[in-house]
Amino acid sequence: MRRVAFVITAVALSLLAAGLGVRLVQVHREEGTWSLTTPGVAHRIHVFDRDYDRSGRSRDPVDDLVEGATVPGGTVLVPPDLGRRLPLVIEVRDDEGRVWTYGLVGGP
Repeated sequence: MRRVAFVITAVALSLLAAGLGVRLVQVHREEGTWSLTTPGVAHRIHVFDRDYDRSGRSRDPVDDLVEGATVPGGTVLVPPDLGRRLPLVIEVRDDEGRVWTYGLVGGP
């Protein structure tokens, strides 16, 4: 009887560990960080066909234009005078109204 309980416990723990491992890989692919949950603000976002990494909190932008929505639900803000150039730094306003700065990953 003890052996059956041990086997059931081992199988349950193995399934739990596998599920947690799958979730870790999913979040890492989406956010670039090893975590079980997606943060309110992504560590890495993909906009303008490029990747941008979060660098920290920003002031509330005054003259920035709204460009579109990011995957985690924030709004991408870029300077109005870019023309057709790729922005090196963008800002993202999250659902709570905080503004975060993101920098371009790699070269232009």
